[in-house]
Formats: sequence, C-alpha cells, structure tokens
Amino acid sequence: MSKGCFTMVKGLEVFQSHWKSFPVQHMRFFFEVARNDLERREWGVMEMAERLGVPQATASRHIQDLSKWNAPKGHDPLDLVTTRTSPDDYRKRIPMLTNKGLQVYRRLDAILSNRA
Repeated sequence: MSKGCFTMVKGLEVFQSHWKSFPVQHMRFFFEVARNDLERREWGVMEMAERLGVPQATASRHIQDLSKWNAPKGHDPLDLVTTRTSPDDYRKRIPMLTNKGLQVYRRLDAILSNRA
C-alpha cells in the first residue's frame, strides 16, 4: 500500500472511532466544511452542494449526520459540524466546525501531513 493510501486509511480510522461504518462521502463533506470555516468563507449549504456536485438535500443530510442532532443507531452523535445564520440573509445556513470538529480536523491534518 502506498504511503498516501496508508495515511488516508489512518484518517478514516479517526472517524470510524466515533462511527464504525462512517461513510467516506461524509469525510469529504467534513473537509469541505472545515475549509469553509477555517478560510472564513461564507458558503452556505447550497454552495457547498454545488461545489461537491451533490443535491442540496444530500448536503443537508450530511450536515445532520455530522452534527449533534443525528446519530446512527447505537452511536452517540458526532457533533463535528453545526450551522450559523448568515448575517446577510437569515435564510442561509453556513456550515462550520464545532470545537470537537476542530479537534478532529487538527488530528486528521497531522495524520495526512505525516506529522502524527
């Protein structure tokens, strides 16, 4: 297995420690939320859906799955992502990391940067 594949597997294991059958597409969405938050962008759910090439309903579902509001059967909620209202449009919800999400992101960043 190549070093890049090995580090991706280690990264996925971080998520799977919280949710055994963690879907890979959720990992991709988590990183997009982190980018939105850490780069101080104002992408809403619709913009993120467009960027990732998924329907808005799918993006909304991913937010729910990564939030404290939803949990797979037999698991605690992940509480990695939340949303806030846009200051420019009260209808627009902007996904962002929770404190726990930021900690997980930092762990993943260290793994994927080969610092762990």
